[in-house]
Amino acid sequence: MSDTREFDIEDTVILMDVSRSMARKDFDPCRIEAVKSALIEWVKLKNEIDKADRFALITFSTAGQVVQDYTDDLDQIISAIKNVRVHGISALGEGMGFTVQFIGQKMAKAGDSASGGNVNRILIISDGKATLSSIDPIERANVAAELGIITDCIEISKLETRSFGKLLESMAILGEFYNIYDKSLLEVTIKSLSHKKDVFELKKTMPKLSLIAADLLDLTSLSEEMQKAVNKLMGVKVNFCEICRTDKCPVDGTTECIRLCPYCKTGMHIHCAEEWAKQSKMIEGGVCRCPHCLFLLKLPVTEKTTSKPASKIIALPPKPTASQTSQTTQPPTSPQQEGQAPLNTAITAKIGDFILEDDKVKLKIKHRGEEKFIYLAWDNWGKENYSCNIVSGMNNLVCKEFHPKIDWTQGNCTGFIIRDLIGWFSSTSVQHGVFIYNLDEFEQWNKRVLNDISKIKKLNIEHPEIKFSSDKIMDFLLEAEVKFAEPLEVSDRNSLEGNLLLGAMTYLNLFESAITPIKKVKEEKKPKKTPIAPTPESVKVAKKPTGPPPKPKSELAKRLEKLDKIPISILAEKLGMSNIKVEGIIIKLIDSGELEGTIKKGIFYRKK
Repeated sequence: MSDTREFDIEDTVILMDVSRSMARKDFDPCRIEAVKSALIEWVKLKNEIDKADRFALITFSTAGQVVQDYTDDLDQIISAIKNVRVHGISALGEGMGFTVQFIGQKMAKAGDSASGGNVNRILIISDGKATLSSIDPIERANVAAELGIITDCIEISKLETRSFGKLLESMAILGEFYNIYDKSLLEVTIKSLSHKKDVFELKKTMPKLSLIAADLLDLTSLSEEMQKAVNKLMGVKVNFCEICRTDKCPVDGTTECIRLCPYCKTGMHIHCAEEWAKQSKMIEGGVCRCPHCLFLLKLPVTEKTTSKPASKIIALPPKPTASQTSQTTQPPTSPQQEGQAPLNTAITAKIGDFILEDDKVKLKIKHRGEEKFIYLAWDNWGKENYSCNIVSGMNNLVCKEFHPKIDWTQGNCTGFIIRDLIGWFSSTSVQHGVFIYNLDEFEQWNKRVLNDISKIKKLNIEHPEIKFSSDKIMDFLLEAEVKFAEPLEVSDRNSLEGNLLLGAMTYLNLFESAITPIKKVKEEKKPKKTPIAPTPESVKVAKKPTGPPPKPKSELAKRLEKLDKIPISILAEKLGMSNIKVEGIIIKLIDSGELEGTIKKGIFYRKK
């Protein structure tokens, strides 16, 4: 953004519902025409405010479709809106997923202004009557929010016919939601949404660009002959870094950390890419841009120590007082005591060891069966509006929420609050009970749930600081408010972070202990039966037909046998029936033996 501009350029994707329900005439002359008129007025108002603002139009019914790519040509976007036609059913999940992917690609590609300082917006207009789809629209709305995309939602419906579960309202995470039940209210709402968005607070946090960044290519594992072939085919030198202009990394002196941009095949050392990311202030997001084509790239985790000397960490949590029920039990002490040798490296560290890597204190743990390094990711360190998360790798959250209780004026930390969502359906797999096919499996799942409940009750007695809550039947939230017996000094940041990591892992392990571990059921080996040679009499009997002749297969069963899978919504649209009716027909075909397959999450899968 130019310094001479008073406000940011906005790139807005209009996500418009064009399903058949938008043809209803409870608006004058009908819903879709009222929406068209309002949108045309809206783009005109925004163009008057800032002619540099751009618009794209994506419609959704059964799937998403780009009707108009980003443009600042007012006549072009108005023409695209006017030509929209109603068809199909409303698959909001597919539409939102398509839109987030569209914006993500624009943000990742080089030279596109949407990837620069522009504000990205989505304006959703729908009647909210979304059918079942394979994509969760709220989950995609969460991804949009993590990317810093502002989503505003307008629901066209009567008050008594609001969308089930307030779907659109839940999707307006960074934006606003409006329930519109007449044309005049729609016109007022459109005018209010035409104003520029206040993104002052939003700009303080780095969007999670790693969600849309591409992985760097690692070709160093190839043999020398294969590297030569790559050099010849790609026209690039595998071991040459375009940032430092040398073969060997200036940090570790090797050629092993070289990586290639997947878009333009430019080579760069991992450590050089990290320094490049620091200069562009993208290091906290775990990403950088290719120095040649500016494509958005994900920074890999470095497993080698840098040339900076490692400092010691004294991570000894203070002893809690037994009188305070809200205080923590003492977590296990750090293996690095005062006066010992410097910290381990990422290669030599064992479970429970600390390392200092890239100026971050990291703790090696085993969490849910996986070994990883965790560290604290801070936003606005030293300020009142600070935030903190426990992450591993490239900003992968370890728990739902982590909040150190810090008084910056006093310069101390008195404890922390930790929350984690650990539910009976949180780990989605067949073994965890997501797909229950019969009463025996349902009975076993209920027994495990009851066992977990008794564990949680026992945990509450032993640790009164741990609280239980739930907003849905299949998951629960455990929360602990921990108070240190003695405040920790904020000035010694390494020691503070070491203590917080140890304390957090103590409670994450306690939370995990409330879940019954899944045991794999061993299949019993049945003894093989020795085949018995048929007698002439048995052969004669077997040739005789028994029972009624098999029924001829229906046309639908024959068609489905030729497919590997198909969404129920698409099949229903082709047959001109409702999703529920088509699903019922398929279930009857499966039960009768005419068709072999199953239905999962609104999709029919043929048994191969």
